[in-house]
Formats: sequence, C-alpha cells, structure tokens
Amino acid sequence: MLGYWYTWTRDSSKQGTLAARVWRDVVDIVRQRINDGEDCEMSCFQLRQKPGEPRVMQASSDCGETWADVLDNTCCDPSEQTTILHRINPDTGALEISVDGGTTWTPDPEDPRVTGTIAPPLPDDVTDKRCQGAANVVAVLKEKQQALANDANAWTSINGIIVAILAILAFIGLLGTAGAIAPLVVGLAYALLQTGQAAFAAAFPQSVWDVTLCAIYCHTQADASYTAADVGAIKAELAQQLTGIASKFLVDNVGLLGVVGMTNAARSGAATGTADCSSCTCEACSMWQLTYPGNPIYGTIDTSHIGSDSYFDVATDQINANNVYYVDVRTPAIDQCCHLSPGQIEILTGGNETFGSFVQCCNAAFSDVAFDNLASAGCDCFMHLQIQCGVPFTARVHLEDCP
Repeated sequence: MLGYWYTWTRDSSKQGTLAARVWRDVVDIVRQRINDGEDCEMSCFQLRQKPGEPRVMQASSDCGETWADVLDNTCCDPSEQTTILHRINPDTGALEISVDGGTTWTPDPEDPRVTGTIAPPLPDDVTDKRCQGAANVVAVLKEKQQALANDANAWTSINGIIVAILAILAFIGLLGTAGAIAPLVVGLAYALLQTGQAAFAAAFPQSVWDVTLCAIYCHTQADASYTAADVGAIKAELAQQLTGIASKFLVDNVGLLGVVGMTNAARSGAATGTADCSSCTCEACSMWQLTYPGNPIYGTIDTSHIGSDSYFDVATDQINANNVYYVDVRTPAIDQCCHLSPGQIEILTGGNETFGSFVQCCNAAFSDVAFDNLASAGCDCFMHLQIQCGVPFTARVHLEDCP
C-alpha cells in the first residue's frame, strides 16, 4: 500500500507521490532479485533518518554497509504544513477537500472524474454526435451490467463486487484512478449483495435501456460531451424514471463516471451501427436546472411542480461580492428552449426592489436585458435565465413550450 500516492497525506509539494515512488522502486528491486534467484533477505534492507539531517530518509540494501538518500523532506517544515482533509460529499457524491479543519469544503483538484484526460471528439463522419454519444454511453453501461451479472466470482464478497464495478474504468480512460474513486462504490456494492446475482440480472429488460438512452440523450451536448450540470441532470432523471436496483446501479455509475468518464464513454465507439434517438422526446421546459449547482451564490431551484403545474421556483439569500443577489438557471443544451415573457416570471418575495436579468436565446449568446423587456433580447424562446435583485428574493417561472 505504501507504493500508492493516495495512502499518504497530501500536501502542495506532493511528497506523498515521491514517497510512493520510492516504495515502488524498492518493491521492484526486491521482486527482480527474487526473479533472478538471489537470496534476498529482507533483514538486510534498512531505512533510517540521515544522521544530522532528520528530514532526509536513507535506505540500505546491504545490512547498513552503505546508505543512499531516497527521500528529501528538507523543504517541508512540519509547522508550516497544512493538514488536508478528504470526504465524499453526502449530497453530490463528489470528492472534496478541506484545508481549514472541515469548516469549508471545495472540490478535490485530484478527482479523476474532473481532471482526467478527455478523449478526442467523435469523427466528422458521425452526423449526429449527440445521439451516437448517448448510445455509446448506454453500450458501456450495458456491457458493464451484463459482465457483472454473469460474473459469479464477483458475488462472493463485497470486495469482489467493488473490483468488478471499477473494472470498466480502464475502458473509459480512468485507468489507475480506482483507488481514489473506490469509496464511492461501497454503498452500491452493498446494495448489489443484498439484491443478489439473479435478481440483478433480471432487473434490466430492454425498457430500462430505452429510458436510459433518452435520459442521457436529452442531456448530452452536441459534441458528445457533458458538463457537471448534465451529469447531475441525467442522475436526477434516471432516479425519477427508474426504480429498484436498476435505478441504483445506473444512477451511481453515471456519478462514478463523472464529466470525464461520461464524455469518454460517449466518444468510445462502444455502440454498434448508427444510433437512433427519434423516440426520445426532450421536453426543454421540463429540464431547467441550476447553471452552477455547486455554488450557493447562484440560488436554489425547486422543480417538483414542473410536471403537474408547469412552473418552477427559484430563490436566493446569499449575496455576491458586488452586493447583488442572483439566481442562474438553464436548460441542458443551447437548443432546448422555453417561451418566456415578463408575465411568466412571478416575483414572490423581494418585489419592492428593482430586478434585472440576463437571458440567452436559443442558439445565441448571453445578453443583458431589462427584466420587464425580455423581448429586447431579440427572441421569445430562451434556454438560460439569470434574475438579479438587491435583496433576497424568491420567484416563480411559469413554463410554456416554444411556438
């Protein structure tokens, strides 16, 4: 375990990475000597602090006859080091860090689902990259589900299921990051064990995959990529439309893949033939979401009334640095739009203050317009809305489909 960077306390100078590298070299040396038939007595391998320089670690492979420096920590004064705490956000499942003892938490810059390498775009001869990308993601998830359903050895222990779940990471470009992500799958692994192999295998009729395709397609960007908001919207839609272990498995795996994994899966070419998403109805007016879901400065949204009453509520009580309160919402894609007019935006509280707004028309740029004159934006169908006020406020946005 000492050969893996994530088993060491992290610091800005990445000393844990250096220490892990040293231990991997040590293990490789020992393994090579064993393979060469040498009498490798581990009692002759020793570590020590360098005399007079306690922050330098030395190693000897000849019972202390000679010593070599293997790790130099002289740059790091323990009194100046910051303890970095790590957690999984209980609401979003994101990896987060804290440098102030847990008072505040920020996204972990080493989360591979955010910082991993993005695969190249789909070839130019793919005419509908959005649909083909969604089909590729479904193919990856389906292959993963079927492999697990048929792997009898995986169902013998919690560790076996975790390993099986993480195996797909190599395929979608997150190879080598399983150690960082592994804690995220523990809850899913326990749910799978409780369900059992046979019930899990039977929980995925074609209707489940049809729902999954449309949920993913409706939140896929035109270039077969995803934003954090897209991933969150897919998880929410799958959780709403599916039930049982199928819902748990797919929702958790979409979260496990994250922005990088979902994009790489979409560009993987896993689906055979030309994808068909003609049966998917993406109702733009049912998919409004926060533009910046991880930043409370840009408000909250309640979409529970969209289906029954055709409106959603927004609110904010956190002021920005410019002394203005904001709510910022959008649909998942620039071509998924709703008709909006001033009469459709009802101010519930904070109405005595002057409101302003920014809006984005379908397939157009963000523009600054007066709140009571949305028509000045040059369109009446929008996919992005930002409401501003000088005091905390709540508002209700009534939805209409575009003409």
